[in-house]
Amino acid sequence: MGVLGTQFDSGKTDAADPVDRISDRPNFAISSYGGLTLEQGVAKPNAMKGLLGDHPSGKVVQEMSPSRQVRKDSPPYFLYATQSDQSVPVLSTVVFFQALTKAGVPAEMHIFEQGTHGTALGGSYPALSVWPSILENWMRLHGWLPPQK
Repeated sequence: MGVLGTQFDSGKTDAADPVDRISDRPNFAISSYGGLTLEQGVAKPNAMKGLLGDHPSGKVVQEMSPSRQVRKDSPPYFLYATQSDQSVPVLSTVVFFQALTKAGVPAEMHIFEQGTHGTALGGSYPALSVWPSILENWMRLHGWLPPQK
């Protein structure tokens, strides 16, 4: 979700193809335990190896690291992660949140102590199971869900 929200096309009003005239920027993004940076010392070694290959250039790593591609018109983000995730370091979410904040992008971040990678709705972890409700509140705040009755 990090790449989707940071590497979008704003559209070209003078494009011959009508599809190319339309922005593909998402209105908002939700990232749960996502690999949101390729920063050395934060991301696991060989993170995204399947996508980038064995020896990607520094330029490719920079271009594919979502935290390095945040810009002021990136969509608002809802982020959550868990400290005990062994697949993606929790600091990946923190670094990305910092990049969003520096760029002035609205963002909300929640870090839960327990929960493995891929917890879905968090049902196995009582403390984590609140994240869907927190997400609903965030979406209502921004008007993407109607007010609760």
